[in-house]
Amino acid sequence: MQVLQRRATYVSLCVSIALFAFTGCNGAHRRAPTVHNGSADLSKVVFSAESVELDGQWLLFPEELLSPAEVDRRMEHACAQGAANGQDISAPVPVAVPGLWRTQEFRGKVGDTFGVGTMVLSMRLPENSPPLVFRLMLNQGSSRVFVNGTAADGALASDPGRPDLVPVGNPRYYFLPEGDRDVRIVIQKANWWDDYGAGIMTAPSVGSADAMFAIRNFNIGYESFLIGCLLFCALYHLMLYFLERRDRPLLFFSFISAAVVLRQLSINEKFWMSSIGVGHFTLLRIEHGSAYLVCALFILYFSALFPRYAIRPIKMVLIAAGAFGVAATFLPDPRFFTGMLLYLHSYIVLSAVFCFYIAIRAMLTKEPQSFPMLIGLCALVVPTMQDIMVTYQLVIVRYLMPLGFLPFVLIESYVLARRYARGTREAERLRARTERLAELDRAKTAFIANVSHELRTPIALIKTPIEALQAGAYGESIPRGHPVFASVESNANRLLKLTENFLMMTRLDSGAALETVPIDIASILPRYVDDLAPMAKKAGIAIELSIGRDRADSPIVADIDVRAFDIIFFNLASNALKFTPTGGKIAISLSAIDGTVSLSVEDTGIGIAKESLSSIFTRYGKVYESERSNYDGNGIGLSLARDTARAMGGDITATSEPGKGSRFTLTLPQSKSGATCHQNVRQSGYARLFGDVRPALATQESAAAEGARTRVLVVEDNDDMRRFVAECLSAENEIIEAVDGMDAKDKLDGMPLPDLVVCDVMMPRMDGAALFRYSRDNPRLSSLPFIMLTARDEGDEKVRILREGAVDYIVKPFKVDELRARVSTAVSRAKADRESLRRKMESAIAGVFSGAGLDGRAEHAGHPTREPSPSGLSHREAEVMDLVLQGMSDKEIADSLGISVRTASNHVASILRKTELSGRGELAAKFGPRD
Repeated sequence: MQVLQRRATYVSLCVSIALFAFTGCNGAHRRAPTVHNGSADLSKVVFSAESVELDGQWLLFPEELLSPAEVDRRMEHACAQGAANGQDISAPVPVAVPGLWRTQEFRGKVGDTFGVGTMVLSMRLPENSPPLVFRLMLNQGSSRVFVNGTAADGALASDPGRPDLVPVGNPRYYFLPEGDRDVRIVIQKANWWDDYGAGIMTAPSVGSADAMFAIRNFNIGYESFLIGCLLFCALYHLMLYFLERRDRPLLFFSFISAAVVLRQLSINEKFWMSSIGVGHFTLLRIEHGSAYLVCALFILYFSALFPRYAIRPIKMVLIAAGAFGVAATFLPDPRFFTGMLLYLHSYIVLSAVFCFYIAIRAMLTKEPQSFPMLIGLCALVVPTMQDIMVTYQLVIVRYLMPLGFLPFVLIESYVLARRYARGTREAERLRARTERLAELDRAKTAFIANVSHELRTPIALIKTPIEALQAGAYGESIPRGHPVFASVESNANRLLKLTENFLMMTRLDSGAALETVPIDIASILPRYVDDLAPMAKKAGIAIELSIGRDRADSPIVADIDVRAFDIIFFNLASNALKFTPTGGKIAISLSAIDGTVSLSVEDTGIGIAKESLSSIFTRYGKVYESERSNYDGNGIGLSLARDTARAMGGDITATSEPGKGSRFTLTLPQSKSGATCHQNVRQSGYARLFGDVRPALATQESAAAEGARTRVLVVEDNDDMRRFVAECLSAENEIIEAVDGMDAKDKLDGMPLPDLVVCDVMMPRMDGAALFRYSRDNPRLSSLPFIMLTARDEGDEKVRILREGAVDYIVKPFKVDELRARVSTAVSRAKADRESLRRKMESAIAGVFSGAGLDGRAEHAGHPTREPSPSGLSHREAEVMDLVLQGMSDKEIADSLGISVRTASNHVASILRKTELSGRGELAAKFGPRD
């Protein structure tokens, strides 16, 4: 792309130099004039091969409008008197063509800017010439042409009091009489509106009709092509701008192209404007106003491209000057704005200098695309200066201005395309960065929630046992080997692990160096594996350790920070334990090859999907959500492990195959030091976390018989918390444990119902809320009381769960006495409800068998009677039962009470379970009205 940019710049520079050289050569080379003293001898011209420009000295009758007959008489009189030298005031005077009258002397004085006159040209044509055409263009003022005494034009706008009369402003073509060798052209001219002055600025020409109209058609086609290119350029850049509305140079460049289109329509052939009837005065206004507009837009364009270098006060003054020029073109009298040519040309020069200043400053500071912008500006300034020269020196190079503008358009289009592409890429990068930041924010939010949960659990398992100790729950004296101490120590170590993780993460982020010493990893690794073995044994996972070295006592030394190594090994090993099922295997291997120490941890677990491998080391990320949606993880483990390894000069890589396992490999450079630092790492905070240092909590036997004990199902995924709750409640209750919601569901479906369920909310596979909803959808379990136990203290969730029917909601950490009291209250209330229902049912059954209600004593005033509703029902269940006895369906009950159909169905199922009846028919038969 840079090579293409340089080539385009060089080509544009060459074009600009060629145009400038062409302009200079055109001005330096002058052929001999064709017209001498009002006559042109064209008798030897071959018009079938060429056309002739009629430049030179024409004759002028100043301040007079003469008919062709009067011109003939004056010419004959001047020839007879020999007075064509200008001494006779009735004789014509020579006038230069091309040229303006106000720049020449006639009879001792300079010609007038405003006024009238008659110009005369006599031509001698060859014999047998093809049909010839006289072409007149850039004819200042209004004119009427006569060819051999015959008028070839319409009326002449010659009244100075009528500036609204519209003269013809576009080039005109006149057929010369066929067969006439001597032709006289008489042009009556008048100018009362253009301060530029009267005259003929471009030499008229004569040639064959085919050649002249071919030139006309070429000019029309050329202008149409140029206008079409500019219109396309304007619309293209305008659409680019409106796509995103962020790059204002696109907008200004589209306006520049549109303004140049207006100028092209108002000069040269003016074919399109004349075709739709636009008059000369309007064309003058467009021609002058578009020049001011283009310059002002260029100032805005370059200021928007390089805003650092646009001097604001100068920019504002130039913009105001351009606005004044545009406004002047709307004044009624054309003399005002046509007399501002020096002002216009000065404004063009100052605008070009301002744009050059900005472009050069940008190039010196190496702004992107500043050099091509400068070259494009040069390509435009050359024809612009030529356009000004047309005014003062009448040097006409017809196609130079458009040809100079085209390289500028190409360069600017290329530069703007590069800017737009760069802006699009930056916008895309910004969008991607915003999305990453939003994703990171979501991950951090989840991270904070997970950390809060992780912190609450060990805090609860430290705080609650201490409160129980203070309350004397374990007696006056407690043996040092009591399980409560092991629980407190284990959870204190968990807090230590979390704290060290966060401290290490902060340390790495701050760029602090680790304190590394040479350590023989081969000697300390077995200690880590020994600490890991009890936990693996409990989970039914085999562990293998292999150390590859030449001799049994050969060291494998690396420069490590011991705490950092703890973090790495803990995270790799804990992930392997978490995601390896019972019966699986973890293989830990250590080797040293080619100056690199390699430690790998390979498991036979669930594996990682291929698309997730690239993100497993992303901070706050969790890649096992679908496979194991537990909350025992904060999303920084693997990221922290890899960052820590890199801080020690190593790295961690991972390979995995879903369903077969994963392999994580830590690589560290071997130590170049011969000495080895022996450190006691066996009792590090991380190593102690792996061992099963606490035996299972023993349940205490109560004095009551086993059959009379209340059955409580404790559902908790955290082993420590589950065992602690079980221990707290085991004195008065028979405890059944479940490790998560799915395990609890299986046990509820396959055993006698417990009296109460104490359930955690956040669990893997099936959480507490899902288990509670399952029980309410199951008629057999719908009246089972639930106490929700969770680390999340969120008011909305608490209210929602209580409204759904949970009997209580306890937030961790909690007090043991509070837990026991709430469990006891819930169990007592459930037993009281069942006992009340049992007594009502026994009373109802006894009444049936004793004949009550069948002898007519229960009937009153001829109305039917029914069995009283059981008192064990809740208020809402009593309402539902009344509607059931009226014969309503579940949907009708839901509509009547404003509840969902499923809730109505659950209430009906609860009523049937409490009354121990099989269906609505039995319910209606027992409690419904009797005839």
